[in-house]
Amino acid sequence: MARILLVDDVKLFRHLEATVLGSYGYETEEASGGEEALQKIRANQPDLALIDINMPGMDGLEVCRQIKSDPALQALPVIMVSASSQEEDIRQAIESGCDEYLTKPLDDAALIRKVEILLGRVGKRRFARVPTSLQVSFENFKGIFFEYTHDISRTGVFIEMDKPLPVGTRLRLSFSLPAPHSHSITAFGRVVRVAEPTADRPGGMGVNFICLDEKSAAVIDELADAAGPAQDRGYFSRLSYQAEEMGVGTPSPEGVRIAGLEEERDQLKAALDDLQKEHLRQSATLTLLESLHAERQPKHLITAALDILSDLMGVAASGIFLFDPHKKLLFAAGYRGLPASVAEHLPLQGPLQQVLEQATLLVPDPPWPIPGAAAELLAAAPVLFGDQVLGIIGVNRLYTQKPHLTARDLGLLELLGRHLGSALGDAVARAQAGDQLTPVEILKAVL
Repeated sequence: MARILLVDDVKLFRHLEATVLGSYGYETEEASGGEEALQKIRANQPDLALIDINMPGMDGLEVCRQIKSDPALQALPVIMVSASSQEEDIRQAIESGCDEYLTKPLDDAALIRKVEILLGRVGKRRFARVPTSLQVSFENFKGIFFEYTHDISRTGVFIEMDKPLPVGTRLRLSFSLPAPHSHSITAFGRVVRVAEPTADRPGGMGVNFICLDEKSAAVIDELADAAGPAQDRGYFSRLSYQAEEMGVGTPSPEGVRIAGLEEERDQLKAALDDLQKEHLRQSATLTLLESLHAERQPKHLITAALDILSDLMGVAASGIFLFDPHKKLLFAAGYRGLPASVAEHLPLQGPLQQVLEQATLLVPDPPWPIPGAAAELLAAAPVLFGDQVLGIIGVNRLYTQKPHLTARDLGLLELLGRHLGSALGDAVARAQAGDQLTPVEILKAVL
């Protein structure tokens, strides 16, 4: 059983990673910081390390640099995890020596796929590889090369090259897909194999994408779908498609029967995948709630809730504001990514007033500009203690790689509001020996 070290200063995020990986049979170990991670790696080297970049003290970049500069450790596969999808941040991670890069909030399927690739557990290709001949420019941070692709999929590309670069070389690639799938792609990759020329295939190198944005991955998938299921169909092989559309080469009854079996198999596999995803979602939600109710200090609860918004929902700017029913004002219990003016001046009007009065989730359309502050409100959920409204969770900005809040995100936001309120009430009640609590008492205890 492969053992994976999870390195992140946020306990909840480590637990969520462990839930996903554990469901696929991986053993996990945890470290809350860079120094602890290096100690555990040197004492008992894992099979793979999943390391968050932004940590207090020694950050993930330095951890990766030390791993890759140590001859005894440099073969250890490293996946870097970050909230940033900015090219400069990705480049720094690549230059530190990481083997893969993932952005928060993590996509379970992408995480498992990258883990299996690095551990050599991929028995067959999961995504269609389409023959293409496109000019690609790439740099290995020392020089720039111009060559042609031989084939491509959402996981990587094969580049024709007389003198391929060594396995392990990190690259920054740029190329464009032609119409009707016109799209410019910039990606980081790693040379994973070098192939000598054969009678039916040119020599070159296989490059695995370390970081490819979802839009580019989706366009490549469209390209593969247009090419059809046959392995030998390329982007430029249009005559065979036209022949099929005209009824030439009608498949035999045996072919129809096999196709029917394959279709049923694919449907069953898709249903199984959906069940597994739902199981992971439910497991992640349970882990979230258990972690939230395990906190004993009110301020730690606020921090945990902000971690959930950031790491699980992809929220770049948010705030948790508690309501004083006597003064009719909102007070900032905690916020991230917001200007100080928001915490100092959050007017109790518009959607905020509606959330408090109706005790229900609200998504303003269009987003509500907060008066007197350089921010807007994308969504807000009430923080509930029984039937009393303690305050509001506000979502103000998403990570650039997060296009919008999904229905699942909104459900999670509503769930977070309910359980944060009850967890705050429980924490304050324990501190006050179980006295009957009012919203004002909880407010005072938190602030």
